[in-house]
Amino acid sequence: NEILFMIDTCQANTMYSKFYSPNILATGSAKLDQNSYSYENDNDIGVSVIDRYTHYILEFMEQINKTSHESMADLFASYDPAKIHSDPGVRADLFGRPLNEVRITDFFGGVAQVEVGNGGDGEARASPSGTSDGPTKGENSPAAAAVNVSQAQGKVAPPSKPAEWRITRAWGGVLLLGVLVGWVGFKR
Repeated sequence: NEILFMIDTCQANTMYSKFYSPNILATGSAKLDQNSYSYENDNDIGVSVIDRYTHYILEFMEQINKTSHESMADLFASYDPAKIHSDPGVRADLFGRPLNEVRITDFFGGVAQVEVGNGGDGEARASPSGTSDGPTKGENSPAAAAVNVSQAQGKVAPPSKPAEWRITRAWGGVLLLGVLVGWVGFKR
């Protein structure tokens, strides 16, 4: 029943200034009138690959694992405005717990184990705790890569949309684009 809201954009800290619901912990990359800067660009495609704020959070996160005792206070203390080139912010007044007692793994660290069945009713089950009762046939099969996990129901189901539906959607998009272009041309 807690939310971690992280945002990396220009003037990001203003995005959570109007929150009023309880149990929200918010953090952003830049305060009012500040930009969020890219860390690395890909000159081949001409866009930023990752922003500085996200890069340094990722760098911090790569040092922890699912059993880590690092707290959210440790993450926020790692923010370095000189490296990020802006002033990251944290809003914890709506959050009900002290940040030094909130583990990072409370928000980042979900490990889901999924069982993929082979045949039968076409459905495999995962236990409510997210742990499996043991391996099943087909666990390493190519079909396992195309499985949708429904954590709310604790079920694993095969892909829900066949290839024909995707083709229909693509042609529908082309048709819609053609109608819009024709409409704009007609309006002129």
